[in-house]
Amino acid sequence: MLARGKDIRPDGAQCDKCTLQDYPCVGGCGPAQADIVICGEAPGPTEAARGVPFVGRAGKLLDTVLKEVGIDRDECYLTNACLCAPEPIRPPKPKELKACLPRLWREVLAHRPKVVIALGNTALKALAGKHGISNWHGALLSPDLPEAVDTTIVPAYHPAAVLRSPRLYQDLKTDLEKALLVLQGKLEPPKESSSDVKTVVIDNVEDARELIDRLWQLYHGQEVALDVETSSTGELLCIGLSWKPGTAVVVTKNALQNNYIRDKLDVALGRLTIVGHNLKYDLQVLWRHGIPSPCTGADTMLEHYLLNNLPGTHGLKQLAKDYLNMPEYDAELKPYHKTGFENCPPETLYRYNAKDASYTLQLHRLFQERLSENDHRVLETLLYPASDVLARMESLGVLVDIPLLRNMDIEYATAVDDLLHQLHQHAGHEFNPNSHKQLLEVLYKELELPIPGRLSSDKDALEELKGYHPIVDVLLEYRTKKKLHSTYVKALLEAADINGRVHTTFNLHGTVTGRLSSSNPVNLQNIPKDSDIRKIFIATPGYTLVEGDLSQAEVRGLAYYSQDENLIQAIRAGGDMHIRTACLMFKVKPEEVTKEMRQKAKHLTFGVIYQMSAPSLAAELGISVSEAEDLIEEYFKAFPQAQEWIEETKRKVLEVGKVSTPFGRTRNFGFIGNDNRNEVLRQAVNAPIQSLASDVTLTALIKAGRCLVGNPNTRLLLTVHDSILLETKEDPVEVARWLQGIMSAPVLDGSVPFDAEVKIGPSWGELKTIEEYLSAKAA
Repeated sequence: MLARGKDIRPDGAQCDKCTLQDYPCVGGCGPAQADIVICGEAPGPTEAARGVPFVGRAGKLLDTVLKEVGIDRDECYLTNACLCAPEPIRPPKPKELKACLPRLWREVLAHRPKVVIALGNTALKALAGKHGISNWHGALLSPDLPEAVDTTIVPAYHPAAVLRSPRLYQDLKTDLEKALLVLQGKLEPPKESSSDVKTVVIDNVEDARELIDRLWQLYHGQEVALDVETSSTGELLCIGLSWKPGTAVVVTKNALQNNYIRDKLDVALGRLTIVGHNLKYDLQVLWRHGIPSPCTGADTMLEHYLLNNLPGTHGLKQLAKDYLNMPEYDAELKPYHKTGFENCPPETLYRYNAKDASYTLQLHRLFQERLSENDHRVLETLLYPASDVLARMESLGVLVDIPLLRNMDIEYATAVDDLLHQLHQHAGHEFNPNSHKQLLEVLYKELELPIPGRLSSDKDALEELKGYHPIVDVLLEYRTKKKLHSTYVKALLEAADINGRVHTTFNLHGTVTGRLSSSNPVNLQNIPKDSDIRKIFIATPGYTLVEGDLSQAEVRGLAYYSQDENLIQAIRAGGDMHIRTACLMFKVKPEEVTKEMRQKAKHLTFGVIYQMSAPSLAAELGISVSEAEDLIEEYFKAFPQAQEWIEETKRKVLEVGKVSTPFGRTRNFGFIGNDNRNEVLRQAVNAPIQSLASDVTLTALIKAGRCLVGNPNTRLLLTVHDSILLETKEDPVEVARWLQGIMSAPVLDGSVPFDAEVKIGPSWGELKTIEEYLSAKAA
């Protein structure tokens, strides 16, 4: 500690102008010359007590991230924007920051750093003159000084912010990695022309012939980045190709209209390794326009997903900014996002297309260096082959019954209106049941219903209020009908194309567990199982639907990980798994298991998998907490090795911060603190089980897809969680048994069987077992 500010003035500090001069002053520390200077906000109580910056909780977290990235803290110089520690803790005021700023720059420049890491908003403002760390973190900035200084400012979240929001851990790590790249000379601050890409436009047949000859000169399998631009109606406007960083070729719609050129380009691309960003979309566009040969060689979106599996961080523009330090390059196109790219000036569109292709290639080469051997295995064995299968499924779509949808639209709209009228009658006046405020007013003030622990109108609260007033049952039904109407009936009507088919988008990168998600325009992963909604999805005329569904996949996942002998034996015995679980729990014979026993066994099994607490289980089963605790205890007595695996998994995740699956998936939790510890422990148990079940299904989907390539008589349509839906013109019984064989084939070491149930029918909501189907056919 430098003593108190009033006793000693750090060189350059204007302490007489600062209100912090009577507080502890903590000077910087580190080598006299440091390539990296790390600047924070101000000292905290621990730093003030010990007289050293970054030694409290935030400092320990910083040490962890620096070590993980490969930066040696002992070789860095550490300081703060303000050297004095305010009490109570608060950010420095602008006047205080201004008083310390001359000292800060004198101190920083004295160490001649190549990189200055600005941690948090205060350091960002002091060093770079910018506001908003969420907008600027990871950018490469110049110092906020009148004279040129040969150093680069890299803003990053303060470790204290990560302690409050652990999800920011990956951002902090990525930004520090970027600082290291700058230090190593692998990344430079943006220059005025840094985003320029040399672009060659191919707009006629003669130039297109030369391009095809050039593509044939590339070695077989050479990586070529590809990006397409389309009109508002999906028409192909141009194709960008890049196989050399900073250079791209753009083939225009005019050149592609020649059948000979299009055919030759298809053959040439088919022999190369195609790299794209969200390549599944680009491939479908090519296929629709007579270029069917290209398939997934590499996908930078999926590569980044394995590097950082947090949702919402995988867009090409964001990655170009984060990893290539490329400024916003699509500003010119923003006016055309609504009107359509076909209205964009061609030269502007071609520049943009070229940059997309060029940056994709650069990102791919950068990510290749960062991906582990395990990551490469996941990409090559799971994600890339699955991407091609899913692309074909998305392109085909699934047929929906338009007349039925129109009738349901009328029926549901009428039912919703009727239920709304009933709600108004029960309340005695009109009100908006979709307004949380109005609903609380009606339920708890006007009708004086008892408050179920908390003032809420969510489903759990309403379930507790059932029986107190008829308005509750009507409200629950109203919400169900309204959701089914808006989320499915109306949405499917709007999403159906002119042929009555709905084309969803399957996301391989949408969840941290690796489970598929579905979106744009409709999420088909959430179609209710026990609902007439599934009858909307029908087989194409001449085809029959066949569905394979893995039986209790997550329970089998728990058995695989734990190798619990009793659990595996119960699975191998076949039949109803929940009845067998009840037998072990309640020590009764199968014929003695009551419906209530089976229900408790089922809820308990999934409660264990999802790490449900005893109070939560008690609320779900309608029993006391002590009864729930007894049930959990009985479950683990029946399956002791399952409990051992759960406890060991929790212990290990606190030690290493991640969990892995036998398919090579890794769930990194980054920082684990008091605020997120319980949630991390829950996810550490659940994530590998969910991921395993998903990847068993994905593996089966890939096998089925490979078998069906070029077969128009049997076509994959959907995959929802642990099921696969297809349609066939062939004998549906034979196809069902074939699908069952693929989905039930031994996986991993074969210690735990993953069995599939298969069903057949004309619509998704009218599926029958093979026996039921044959019986109905015979009748």
